Amino acid sequence: TLAALAAHSDASPASIGGGVARGALLRHLFSVASLLACDARDELLTAQLRLALLIIERVLEGHASAPLLLSVDLGGGLPLWNFSSVHLYETTLASPQPLLAGAYTFLSYLLTQNLRRATFHPPLYLQALTLLHRLLVAQQRAGQTLPLLRWPLVWDALFITADFIAQDDVFSGRGVPEVGLRVLELINVLVTLGDQILPNA
Repeated sequence: TLAALAAHSDASPASIGGGVARGALLRHLFSVASLLACDARDELLTAQLRLALLIIERVLEGHASAPLLLSVDLGGGLPLWNFSSVHLYETTLASPQPLLAGAYTFLSYLLTQNLRRATFHPPLYLQALTLLHRLLVAQQRAGQTLPLLRWPLVWDALFITADFIAQDDVFSGRGVPEVGLRVLELINVLVTLGDQILPNA
């Protein structure tokens, strides 16, 4: 899935079978990314996860692919994975929702599932938080509110991450203060854009 999306990220829709094929690839990407995000301790898995995030960034920049993230026909029933204790759980997005909701969901999982002192990876978190910021801006520009999205999941992920990195033995690590600053920026973005992107604002 990652190789296929990377190969076709700049292709025209017709060259890969149109928007339907591209949308199917994106659905697979989000599912695979959510699985990789369950445990990013392994260097290879972390590299693959960062590649998935990079591809989503490229999707946001594509004139043909970016609208697919906001299409309400593509996200419903999307299978996503999360990790709790020692078990993996598969969940599905409620319908109808765009793939953007899937991005918020798996990024929230990523942030909360990889808060380990020994293996905390600031570059991964900076990339994930930057992508989250870009998605929020894209949503605001599109004027969508995503009423079916579990918004508390996004808020909780940011505050749980902030609480973790605020601990002295974590905050002193290389690159961690930058992560903390990005978390605060995102909280401010959500507060600022709340009446435009949150359904109950």
